[in-house]
Amino acid sequence: MNGGFSRERLEEKTSYLRERVDKLSKIAAGKNEAELAAFLAEEINFAGVKYMLQTAIQAVIDSAYHLCAKVYHRAPESAVDALIILRDQGALTEGQFQALVPMVKFRTRVVHGYEDVTAAAVTDILRGHLGDFAVWGEVLGRLLNVAEN
Repeated sequence: MNGGFSRERLEEKTSYLRERVDKLSKIAAGKNEAELAAFLAEEINFAGVKYMLQTAIQAVIDSAYHLCAKVYHRAPESAVDALIILRDQGALTEGQFQALVPMVKFRTRVVHGYEDVTAAAVTDILRGHLGDFAVWGEVLGRLLNVAEN
């Protein structure tokens, strides 16, 4: 199953992702709605949280591209296409796919439509979707375990 993928590279991306999600969780957990709104109203805080979300999602995307290329010998045209390839190859369930697609679309919005990203959208992710990152961790964990055996 290894197909030439780099375990070290995937583990580095997973570690980076975990660090980002832990920091984002701490930001969200310690604040009620008014406190979180006030925190994100500060431009530097808002920019920092957006950047942490962007780079956490990018770690998912980079890993997905790596798996598509090294395991499935496919070159995705986009981040969503990478997820489609992984789903079609059985690496993702439909439910996992559905959880990850909005994540990569949000990253695209942050990068290309950054002026349209609102504090409400960031708050929604902090409050309701940080757990979606665990979906990717489960996928990678399973693939790394399969490669070992």
